Amino acid sequence: MYLIIILIAGICLGLQLALARVPRIRWVPLISTTLLILIGVVGLQLLDRLSLLSAGVFFLGVIAASTLYAGQIWFRIETEPNIPYWEWVARDFTHPRYSRTLYCEQQQRLLDERKAATGNTRTVRTHQII
Repeated sequence: MYLIIILIAGICLGLQLALARVPRIRWVPLISTTLLILIGVVGLQLLDRLSLLSAGVFFLGVIAASTLYAGQIWFRIETEPNIPYWEWVARDFTHPRYSRTLYCEQQQRLLDERKAATGNTRTVRTHQII
């Protein structure tokens, strides 16, 4: 029962981590979620007899939930419509900057098309790629 509660806490923080970094990085939620994850891992190491197992379950829950949910968010955004969900999951796990770059390029194209349609010639940067 104890490990299930730890896993659920890890999954919740993993979902929050995915929301903080997809489709673009939002620094305040990312830093606060990362600090909560570190506090959780260190706290489990200090308080529990099965510290290595519980910290591992917690961290596994964070990584799995973050990667799976980020894949779902990228799949819904449809920067590349023909890519299946599991490919987005793999991309987010191995190279998340690539997905953010595609997203920023798509947003810039949409902004350029909108400016061309309205006749606005000002240049505006949409997102900083990180």
